[in-house]
Amino acid sequence: MGFDPITSAIVQLVVTTAISWVLAPKPKKPNVPEQQQAQGILVNKASNNTAIPIIYGKRQIGISRVFVESSGTDNQYLYMAGVLCEGGGNGIESIEEIYINDKLVTWSGSLTDGTVRTVNSSDTNYYKDGASLISVQSFYGLDNQSVSSLLDASTNWGSNHKLSGVAYLAFKFTWNQDAFNSLPEVKVVLKGKKIYDPRLDSTKGGSGSHREDTASTWTYSPNSALCLLDYLRNSRYGKGLPNSAFETNYDSFKSSATLCETQVTPYTSGSNINLFETNIVLDTEQKLIDNVRELLNPMRAIFTYTQGKYFLIIENTGTSQLSLTTDNIIGGIKIFGEKKNTKYNRVIGTFVNPEKEWQEDTVSFPPADDSGLPVEDQYATLLAEDNGTNLEGNFSFQGITNPYQAEELCEIILRRSRNALGVELRCTSEALNVTIGDIVDLTYVTGGFSAKVFRVMGLSINSDSTVSLQLIGLSLAVPRIGTALTAILVGAIPLFSSVIGRLMKIESIDGFGFAGLVLGFIGIIFLVGFPSGQLGDQFFLGFFASPPAWAMESKPIKLANKMEAPVNNIAEIAGRSGGDKDISWRAFDTYLPAVLNEYVELKGRKYK
Repeated sequence: MGFDPITSAIVQLVVTTAISWVLAPKPKKPNVPEQQQAQGILVNKASNNTAIPIIYGKRQIGISRVFVESSGTDNQYLYMAGVLCEGGGNGIESIEEIYINDKLVTWSGSLTDGTVRTVNSSDTNYYKDGASLISVQSFYGLDNQSVSSLLDASTNWGSNHKLSGVAYLAFKFTWNQDAFNSLPEVKVVLKGKKIYDPRLDSTKGGSGSHREDTASTWTYSPNSALCLLDYLRNSRYGKGLPNSAFETNYDSFKSSATLCETQVTPYTSGSNINLFETNIVLDTEQKLIDNVRELLNPMRAIFTYTQGKYFLIIENTGTSQLSLTTDNIIGGIKIFGEKKNTKYNRVIGTFVNPEKEWQEDTVSFPPADDSGLPVEDQYATLLAEDNGTNLEGNFSFQGITNPYQAEELCEIILRRSRNALGVELRCTSEALNVTIGDIVDLTYVTGGFSAKVFRVMGLSINSDSTVSLQLIGLSLAVPRIGTALTAILVGAIPLFSSVIGRLMKIESIDGFGFAGLVLGFIGIIFLVGFPSGQLGDQFFLGFFASPPAWAMESKPIKLANKMEAPVNNIAEIAGRSGGDKDISWRAFDTYLPAVLNEYVELKGRKYK
């Protein structure tokens, strides 16, 4: 079953927005700074129409008071219902801790669904004069949950007040002047949604009892790929995509989920952690595209819509699906390098830190103390390379609660921003066999590419049946090898490209071309520098004994393509035809920074 154009446009907009956000600071929402948004998650609210958040993974959250009533002599008792989050019908996983006025409460037992608990006698804050001052009843958000027996004792909480599908807490407080001096503030640490895992569904090529349409079979997981899948499929608080919108067995989501659970060691002698996890509080008042972007952030994924199906791809190593050469490239290619407004010499990431009472914390790369890094990665070195200009990028990682994952993401954003390489080109119909996320290799002598590996980030079919591709290079964590040697390589690439072109009988050469080659080689000699000793017989003997470039046969030259001078880090090869109108998009991608294998390549860092 197909999707209407509006639905397709929405998903396409998700992709475009996310790509724009990757290498530029995330736009701040009007009048609500991001720090206040994060702090607002922990604030208690008094409202019966506020948005109910979604929690994936483990987070701390404040309650929304939807019912408050006092009773008894001198209002001795206070009844209160505090909404936590969506239960989704099958309930959240667990309520781990409850803080009253920032004090952790010790209960008489586990806070299981529907069970009334009192304060344990060991709790000196809320167990006084031989009695518990608080009773609590937890509800996990089942669609068929019963009415609270604790609140049923109040006057205005009736038998129909079940808050079906909503996770909430019911409280009864007993007044004590030493324990309370105002309305109690409540914060809760909980494990959120139970979600579907197609790897555990034996009817979908997996092994287990999960079923895609039976929520009671699902289990808790902070797996980033599965959290996104749940949000896309859920009709209550998500997009509500039908099962037919995905591959038959959710294969791309299954492989991505497995990749998320790759075990890595964050530091020497540290315990293994999952490569990617999502622990997030989603605001259901925000646009769908914004929430999808937040869910993609922790795992840095490509989200595509291809031939009527949605796919998820976490960038990983792989094999090339297509070799691009002058045989299937029409016209020229356009090369994009780094840009100052998206280039950084320090990246600062904001995340929620459980070790700091679930408040916002920051990490950076390079860190403030970067003495343990290689010299080329230290801030002073990067600053010098940028002529003393501070290029600082600030990013918000609201779904990340691990400082090592946040710092690794900062490092990858920085490396990619400093070594960005993009290519646009138009190909023959053979490129119809690739899709967003595929790896291709490009050989283009004039551009200096020999089987250079790229990933397809954009694809469109033109009116003349040709295919336009947007590619991004994968080998981005390149070493900095020094100004002089870099200049030598920059000068040598076109020089040797001409030589290779001649040997392959692509180009011929006349007298002017011959003179240019000689001058080019002389220029390289001067860049390399002469020896400190005198220019004696041994020097000239060694020089003239090397294979001479001037020995090439001289013939009229006919260049297949002409490289124009780079302008603003963009080099365009003439002969590229343009102006064709794209008649349809084959796929759309959501891209967040970093190829997965970069976590291995990052020198001196965490994920080794």
